[in-house]
Amino acid sequence: MNAAHVMPLTPASKISTFHNHTEKQRNNVKKEISKAAREFIIIHDDRARTFLNTAQLALALKEATLMQTLYPASSMGYLRAADVFQAQGHHQEAVVVCEKGLAIVPPTDPGYTKLKAYRIQFMNASDKRIDFITQLFPDIVMTYIIPLLCGNVKWNHSTGCPYLYVSRRWRQLISDCNMLEYQITLHISFPKWDQFRELIQFAMHVKELIINDHSDMKVIYDNNIGVDEGRGYLSENSIKVAFERIGRTLTHLKLDYNRGDRSWLRLGYILATCPNLEWLVMSGVDIQGPSVLSSDYKKLTSLTLYDHDRDYIPLATFTNILCHLPSLKELNLNPMVEGDISPIISEYGKGVKNFCQGLCKRFKPQSKLMSYGRSVSFNEFPRCIHGLQRICIGPLQLPATLDDAIALLNAHCEMLVEVVLFGEGRWKSQPPERNPLHGLDHLTHIHVQPVNHVMSTLAVWILDRAPNIRTLSTISECVDDNDLFYAITRLEHVQVLWVAADLTNSGSLRALIVHHMWIGYRSKLDWLRLTFGGCYASTKHPFGWLHNLGILPRLRFLGISIIELPNYAIYRDVAITIANDCPNIESLDLVYNGFHLPEGALYPLKVHPNLKELAICNPEITNHDLYGLMTSFQTLKRLILRVQLKDLTIIEMLKKHIPHVEYLGHDGTHKYLLEE
Repeated sequence: MNAAHVMPLTPASKISTFHNHTEKQRNNVKKEISKAAREFIIIHDDRARTFLNTAQLALALKEATLMQTLYPASSMGYLRAADVFQAQGHHQEAVVVCEKGLAIVPPTDPGYTKLKAYRIQFMNASDKRIDFITQLFPDIVMTYIIPLLCGNVKWNHSTGCPYLYVSRRWRQLISDCNMLEYQITLHISFPKWDQFRELIQFAMHVKELIINDHSDMKVIYDNNIGVDEGRGYLSENSIKVAFERIGRTLTHLKLDYNRGDRSWLRLGYILATCPNLEWLVMSGVDIQGPSVLSSDYKKLTSLTLYDHDRDYIPLATFTNILCHLPSLKELNLNPMVEGDISPIISEYGKGVKNFCQGLCKRFKPQSKLMSYGRSVSFNEFPRCIHGLQRICIGPLQLPATLDDAIALLNAHCEMLVEVVLFGEGRWKSQPPERNPLHGLDHLTHIHVQPVNHVMSTLAVWILDRAPNIRTLSTISECVDDNDLFYAITRLEHVQVLWVAADLTNSGSLRALIVHHMWIGYRSKLDWLRLTFGGCYASTKHPFGWLHNLGILPRLRFLGISIIELPNYAIYRDVAITIANDCPNIESLDLVYNGFHLPEGALYPLKVHPNLKELAICNPEITNHDLYGLMTSFQTLKRLILRVQLKDLTIIEMLKKHIPHVEYLGHDGTHKYLLEE
């Protein structure tokens, strides 16, 4: 043999040997981990079997899920979960968990064959359902039966609507009765994938499409069934394909597209592709130019546009939009329209009741934020009377022209019931020396958050011309303005007050509370919401004046939202103050987000003599506090839990002691719920 063909021994041989040794060690570690996992799931399987035999199905399912997490390649967790679903009568869920196991468990597993047998068994059981819907008249089914089955529950693709799987007829009727929703969140870091599988499956029934760009905003409607929420990066062609597939069935569309070339994103294109739209929200659209629309779209009733251009919207563009949308009732525009729009609305927008310009996306002035359960509907006035009922003026980037704002307010002074004032203002002419506003006798709801003195002046003028305001929302920094503070104190019919305050600067809020305290029974305040924010590093009590609320004779509802405080004892002090010093409170809404509520923070509320409703929002609450609510509260009739619970069995225990218990999970929002 030639010496050149002989492979010499080099250090590379040692590296290979070392590599093989490392692989052997890694395999040994894997075997040890697998062995430990098998031992653990045997223990949990015994626990699950015990829970199942004693009818503790929620705990049994929890153990089965833990088994699947510890050792996904074992059939034991899937088989035990299938047993639990069978005991609950949820055969379709049992089929799903068996299919999940068959996709992961290797065929060599001892329970693989049993999984296949279980799947066939549960599929047969799932098909044996009473199909009474096909024997009844469709109008009776759609009017009475399906609302009882579905209600206002919102499902997604992971849970689904169980009634959709009964038969094709059931699927058709339920889909016709409900507005199916498909939601996509755009993100450039997500890979491209087939996002339209579920969308195409229900294409003929999808009524709402939401495409969000880095957004967590949710639009929720009654009678919604969420089909799926996909994630991925959509190109222009992908969005156009989606519109072509389902455009004619859509009644609601939200499109948030702020990337790349947006020249194709025109209002006219969207309305032509989706001619049956009733509700449209678009962000990133270019609406500059006089000829935005060339045809009439009579079905659209609500339109929200956020132009990516931060300049004023031309008056000709605004006129063109109103001319071609004869059924429009709600119009939200950002940025603001340039010029006096009151004559254009009077001529072309006779059906418009809500008009908002300049506000940010996440601000919804028509929501219950302003109306606390006694909301003003569109039908409060006869339909034959034209005029705006809600006006929102809130520029973010550009100051509002107050000359035009006053003209708009005066043109609709006999119809206005709600006004939102936000941001900066300016005069394009010499400001008037006297109040130029007409009387606003029907105005009952107002939110004031002026940024400069000019806008504060307009807020004072509105308050002085609106003697019947019932609901007032503001922030404490604005009330620092003396003129605005005294204008608020002159209001005699305020029933609802919502003030957002900084924990380090709540003096104006305290002064406002003291004012209502001093006027005694002349104060009609019965609904108070206090939202505290800002950075608070001190351990001292930030609102020692809270006991003064007990002096307000008519106060029945109290909502408090607090950020995380360094001294956890403050939360308990708040509960003690409400329980001992505020006996008239009947409804209490506590929003404590961003931290775990310390144990015992709610327990003092048990001695409150009249508390009937309690809503709690917190990432996690201890069982000790919940048991205290269950065993010690004698007056509580309704409990809303917006918390994350590890053990849901306590909910059933609470329902045995409290007539109405609602568990919603933790949503992380700062909204109040008792108003609904």
